[in-house]
Amino acid sequence: MVFSSLTFLLLFLPSLLVIYFAIPGTYREARNIVLLLFSILFYAWGEPIYVLLIILCVGVTYLLSKRVENRQKWALLASIIINLLPLFIYKYLDFLLINLNEIPGVRLPLTHLALPIGISFYTFQVLTYIIDLYRGQVNRQSNPLYLALYIFLFPQLIAGPIVRYSTVEKQIEERRENWEDFLAGLGRFVVGLAKKVLIANQAGYIVHTIMGEEPQLINSGFMWLAVFAFAIQIYFDFSGYSDMAIGLGRMFGFRFLENFNYPYVSRSVTEFWRRWHMSLSTFFRDYVYIPMGGNRVPIGRWLVNILFVWFLTGAWHGAFWNYILWGVYYGVVLVIEKLVLRRVLEKLPSILSWAYAFLMTLFGWAIFMTETNSLAQLGEVFGKLLFITGTDTVLTIRALELQPYIPYLIAGFVLSFPIAPRLKQAKWLREGRLSGVLVDAATVTLFAFSIIYIVAESFNPFI
Repeated sequence: MVFSSLTFLLLFLPSLLVIYFAIPGTYREARNIVLLLFSILFYAWGEPIYVLLIILCVGVTYLLSKRVENRQKWALLASIIINLLPLFIYKYLDFLLINLNEIPGVRLPLTHLALPIGISFYTFQVLTYIIDLYRGQVNRQSNPLYLALYIFLFPQLIAGPIVRYSTVEKQIEERRENWEDFLAGLGRFVVGLAKKVLIANQAGYIVHTIMGEEPQLINSGFMWLAVFAFAIQIYFDFSGYSDMAIGLGRMFGFRFLENFNYPYVSRSVTEFWRRWHMSLSTFFRDYVYIPMGGNRVPIGRWLVNILFVWFLTGAWHGAFWNYILWGVYYGVVLVIEKLVLRRVLEKLPSILSWAYAFLMTLFGWAIFMTETNSLAQLGEVFGKLLFITGTDTVLTIRALELQPYIPYLIAGFVLSFPIAPRLKQAKWLREGRLSGVLVDAATVTLFAFSIIYIVAESFNPFI
């Protein structure tokens, strides 16, 4: 089940809200149990068998947590390995076998296991609990149901953000829901839904249509259009899901940290990664990069540290070589920025430094969107982007029937800049009753249009 489905919007969420808020707020445990049961149902709706995998994860973590709390290193290592093992088996084992089969004479059978939805997110969330518990930064959760609630909590279960246990440790038992938070959360959810349905899906259709054509028919212009559309799609899809998760959490009294901060305004790649998927960036920083020594080591070791972290970042996104190359690409670019370009970028006019950062980001998305293990395929994409290869084609925007989607693409690009926050700061909008009426009307309108588009459109991918 995904947030942008009619099943979730018209059946699951209303049912949960009615049952949850029918229970008086003084019965915190009862509300938490209802939230846990619905979260399990949410995940089981699409993948019932893999619920057992998360339950196993909860059980192992709970059983070892007392020894982890007592700083027994073997328990920490055992818990980390046991929780990472399913991620490796389901996500990376076939990738490893495919590459081993490239060795002459090696023919290993593939498992063809389906990847459990959200496994990368909930595995990392469990790791934050285990490691922070070992470090003494959080208290052990003695109630296994509450530990399960943290891991199963449906708003962030399948698409993030990566919510650390330290963020919700006290909220699980001590949060207090109120009408103001509920309305704020509902508004945030609707904004995220609109970003996903009204912008991301429309931009995604452009990508899907162009990349679905025969490669020889895609010239440089169409390849650039596809990459630009993918940049808009992935931002509004992913940030939209984060908005919906943050909004849903707030409706139930949880406060999750922000995950995106207008990354396309960045004037360097370094700044981009301070604004993009912040929960993942800070995870690798705090649990991999700093423990390895960070930048407080000789330069050779620092290079190894940063490239290894970005290798892991790429691999986390998917078991294809293009994702790993995408991670390494950013590692190399960040090293060059830190050692060579930082002062140059600071002195450049804002428009030039922004153009540099956006162009480097688009090159990154070109690697990311081409899900492949073939360097030749990636080479073909970049050959067209750099106008090295390509051919004249009879394809046109009109021939592909893309003209209805171009306005959404333009709107997405404009809205990827912080226009909304600036409007909120406008004096005429901050004062008087008119502001509240306008916000409410906009929220209702966005929700209505989102429902209409979900009903009318068949293209609703889970990126």
